[in-house]
Amino acid sequence: MDMNNILGQIELVKQRLRKLQEKLKSTTIVGEDENNLITAIVSGSGKVVDYRLNTKVMEAINQAKLVKALVESTNNGLKKAKELEIAKKQEILGEFNVPNIPGLFDME
Repeated sequence: MDMNNILGQIELVKQRLRKLQEKLKSTTIVGEDENNLITAIVSGSGKVVDYRLNTKVMEAINQAKLVKALVESTNNGLKKAKELEIAKKQEILGEFNVPNIPGLFDME
């Protein structure tokens, strides 16, 4: 393997991963609880952006059920955001023949 070629590919991967991180920040993912009481809006980079409440059924819900729905919808949205990030990173990395060096492409 040509070391200059590897270094060039590493730099290309890093550039594409930086672009991906920016794109993920503006991507929104929807997470919902199983009863559709609360919808969590999460960025593709894994930050909670907003919540939407199903007010039609809120009056009949007790606090414990509401908290459970909030946690479930948030975790659902965050899981989907992480899955999207991993899939997109794998797409980028799959295009290059770069050795797997732990921590090399961590962008955070």
